[in-house]
Amino acid sequence: MDATRHPKVFISFAHESEAHFARVRALENGLRAAGIDAVSDLVELFPEEGWVEWMERRFEEADFVLPVCTEAYRRRAEGKEAPGKGDGVTWEIRLMRRELYRAGGQNARFVPVVFDAADRVHVPKLLDGSTVFTLGGFTLADAGFEALYRVLTGQRPERAALGDLVVLEAVAPAESPATRAARPWNVPAPTPYFTGRTEVLDHLRARLEEEGRAALSGFGGLGKTQCAIAYARRYRGDYSAVLWARAESVGSLVSDFRVVAQRLKLDEAEGPEAALVPAVLDWLQANSGWLLVLDNADQPQSVKGFLPPEAPGHILLTSRAQAFDALGITHPLDLPELAPEEAQRFLLARTGRSGGDPAEAAAAAELAEALGCLPLALEQAGAYILDRKSSFQDYLASYHKRRLALLEKQSVVAGDYTGSVRTTWALNFREVEEASDAAADLLRFSAFLAPDDIPLELLAAGAPHLGPAVAGALAGAAEDPLVVHDELAWLTRYSLVHRDVEVRTYSIHRLVQAVVRAELDAEAQRLWAERTVEAVNAAFLPPYYEVWDQCERLIAHARACEGVMEEFGVNSGPARSLLYHAGMYLRERGQPAEAVRLIGRALALGKEGPKHLPMAVSLVGSASSYRDLGAYLPAEKALLDAWAIVQSVADEEPKLVVHVLNNLGDIHRLKGEFDRAEPLLKRALALCTEKLGDKPALAARSLHDLGLLYFDQGWHAGAEPLLERAVEIRKEVLQPGDPEIARALDSLARLRAAQGRHAEAEALFVRALAIAGPALGPHHPRLAQMLENYAALLRAAGRPDDAAAAEARAVAARGGAGR
Repeated sequence: MDATRHPKVFISFAHESEAHFARVRALENGLRAAGIDAVSDLVELFPEEGWVEWMERRFEEADFVLPVCTEAYRRRAEGKEAPGKGDGVTWEIRLMRRELYRAGGQNARFVPVVFDAADRVHVPKLLDGSTVFTLGGFTLADAGFEALYRVLTGQRPERAALGDLVVLEAVAPAESPATRAARPWNVPAPTPYFTGRTEVLDHLRARLEEEGRAALSGFGGLGKTQCAIAYARRYRGDYSAVLWARAESVGSLVSDFRVVAQRLKLDEAEGPEAALVPAVLDWLQANSGWLLVLDNADQPQSVKGFLPPEAPGHILLTSRAQAFDALGITHPLDLPELAPEEAQRFLLARTGRSGGDPAEAAAAAELAEALGCLPLALEQAGAYILDRKSSFQDYLASYHKRRLALLEKQSVVAGDYTGSVRTTWALNFREVEEASDAAADLLRFSAFLAPDDIPLELLAAGAPHLGPAVAGALAGAAEDPLVVHDELAWLTRYSLVHRDVEVRTYSIHRLVQAVVRAELDAEAQRLWAERTVEAVNAAFLPPYYEVWDQCERLIAHARACEGVMEEFGVNSGPARSLLYHAGMYLRERGQPAEAVRLIGRALALGKEGPKHLPMAVSLVGSASSYRDLGAYLPAEKALLDAWAIVQSVADEEPKLVVHVLNNLGDIHRLKGEFDRAEPLLKRALALCTEKLGDKPALAARSLHDLGLLYFDQGWHAGAEPLLERAVEIRKEVLQPGDPEIARALDSLARLRAAQGRHAEAEALFVRALAIAGPALGPHHPRLAQMLENYAALLRAAGRPDDAAAAEARAVAARGGAGR
């Protein structure tokens, strides 16, 4: 046992009578006198963070929980108490049940105790089988108390001579509310609905303990002030004084420093301003162990004169800014949105709902997600629902139709917010507009994208399409990437966007997007919708294997553009091009159904104009996606429509003609129409040789498909040179990890297997899978097909166990494909 460590214990009991309270307090004090950090809710009249949060934190921090078992305790623990009575025990038992479930029923922390042997029958069923300690007294002279003490301190539980017992140094009695109230304190009252943020408060504590100064950063509406209040209240007992000042302006700082001086009982509290601030700073310099919170310090430079140069205490700032190096804070903590479960819990608490109705609980969770888990938005929605006595389901249905307009119908009721979602960022928007036209336009552009992971290269590539201000400001971005950072700095300054430096992206909250859009009139919204589609299209390259990573960074924004096209009726060449390339990328990544849908939309847009070559390109892509789905009839129809467009331009567009011929011939092969497939594939190969040379990847496709045709017909001698040549060309002209090489190797391996050359076939399959696995990922239909082919070889070679393993991988790949 570590004799220097004081075990932490939480005492769980039913509030019954003054006599019972006295015995619980005696147990708490007896444990603390023996060196155990024990606490019960008797020391908390009104927990600052609320009972649920307080109990959860005590459970998390405690090494042991001691349920004091009585008839009332068991009744409440087993749900037999009258509604609304004994909710604390009910919640604590719920926490115990959750932990025991996760531990598979193994109880390592919950130690039942009784004050009377007759109460042993009242141990809750949840703790059946646990050792029960009967406490006749609350010192080590009592046998039951000593036995309990030995368990809590990790010593031998059997009765032994007192000299055999290691007794820890006493722990000071828990601070009473009256003692705490005597310390200087001017922190605002919290909202009664504050929820979660445990991890944030823990990080704040660690940062302040380590560095003495910390900043909580984030855009308006995240609840920075409430987090600071919660931190101050949670750790109030650890500070000699907790002092608060509003830092929106110098005037508010001076005003609140006067209140601080009054709490500190300084003579200068009622004196002139010139002496007031120095007097407070002198006190901070001369005393230690205090906490000073400067709230809403959105201009960090302006608060420098209100901080002591050397602080023997802790300083916490809340701010929309993100840079605090002038104040000696190099790593501010970014406050995220609430976690989804915290946001749902807030809505339930805010509206006084229990969440017992599964449909309502699900609607609350969906609403929280729709509001981006933003505390300010949750407060507005919760206040509306409570005031109108509406259901979560009804509010959610209306929100999907009216969005920001519905949210703005209710003002803030609880909390420290000074405006609604729409107004809380208005000043920051105006400041950005005054500082930089280009930054303001980048904010408007960002409002039409997917909210998360916007890549910086999108700004550089799309700049020429985003209006004169952005085009001019980012003209040199390709050679000098810092010009992008310069313009984004105006947005990060107020936390309107959040940068991820390591992956070169930024994010914007969906409600910030909604407000930015709402500030634009209908004509401006249409303009920015068109600009956004053009910019994303310019950045979204044709999805060859070598640019898959870039396509992956842009695919969410391409999908967002699809919604923009529909909402604003954008029907343009860039719109059709973007839908086509996004669809083809998703086809390459094993999502042919989504590819069919997107390319189908591109084709629908194109039908409004005359038939032209881009339409043929889209038809070929659609056919390829249908082929991957096994839908050969619609694939054939799309290719025949494409042929009607391209057959008259064979000399001008030989590559496109070869694509159509190859695909049409392959569809006939798959349908078993070999006599119709061969002339098409031979014609494609001849055109490749005549117009394109004999080594491009397109020629390899013709060789490959013609070789497969001969293989399917059983003509191995005819297939072999074609498939071998297809492998050679693809290895020569493609990158080493390109999955098209794997596809060619797989086809040649199948031929070798059919020829009975099993060793050669296995070597080819292994090479194919070594390429396809990393390139395609573990969940892809093409990988699944290769694994199935490999498994068939292994079974034919008399290796059923290896075949079963390959088949299992194939099932996993096919089961997760298209995700």
